[in-house]
Amino acid sequence: MKKTLLTLATALCAASASADDYSYFVLQQTDGTCTPLTAVGTEITFSGGNLIATNTATGQSATIALTALKCMYFSTESITTGIDDTDDSRTTQAAVTTNAGRIYVAAEAGTRVTVVNVAGAVVAETTLATSAATAVTPVMQRGVYVVIVNNTATKIALK
Repeated sequence: MKKTLLTLATALCAASASADDYSYFVLQQTDGTCTPLTAVGTEITFSGGNLIATNTATGQSATIALTALKCMYFSTESITTGIDDTDDSRTTQAAVTTNAGRIYVAAEAGTRVTVVNVAGAVVAETTLATSAATAVTPVMQRGVYVVIVNNTATKIALK
């Protein structure tokens, strides 16, 4: 009887054990840049102080200085940050300030401004009509917000 129960318990444990199916191998650098590669077939070598990851089946490759490598991990998604690439063709110098629960932006007229809360919801979106400091939000609750001016994000804390 003990032998049967032991065999049954072993079979149940073996049946419930499984590995996750990760499709991507991600290299994260110290500046936050993530490079996802297809996991199956990726080979890693080290040469001249660099990590070289190559997948000959997909043609993907990445070379990262070991001093710039923060971590490596497996992921089920190729996009690991949830933030799309930005358009570097238009950069704008902007001053982002707060006063009395409002967020103000001073940048050239025509500049697009988006304010996002920590949950990722857009709470304000506007195009500046003037280069003077302009309130881009109504009075808002205390918290942390991200102000995106064209392709530059700034974290703001309303206290």
